[in-house]
Amino acid sequence: VERLIRESGGDDSQLLLAHNKIGQYYSDRHKWGKAAQYYAQAKNSEMLVECFYALEDFVALGRLMDALPDGSPLLTNIGDKFQ
Repeated sequence: VERLIRESGGDDSQLLLAHNKIGQYYSDRHKWGKAAQYYAQAKNSEMLVECFYALEDFVALGRLMDALPDGSPLLTNIGDKFQ
């Protein structure tokens, strides 16, 4: 899918949508590591939080927390997961 989008001259929004859809495919099947790879490419922080939590990868969750801007609503979500 990714290669087809690139070869056909697709734009970044199409590629981000494809990455999100592929990430959703893997997360629906509880393949959190693969899902996280695609959500990272899609820059989907909300779903990355869920993947890292499911993987119990608190180091990656902490790095994501540090990368989020101050005041992001995801910070509260991550804080709840660390409790």
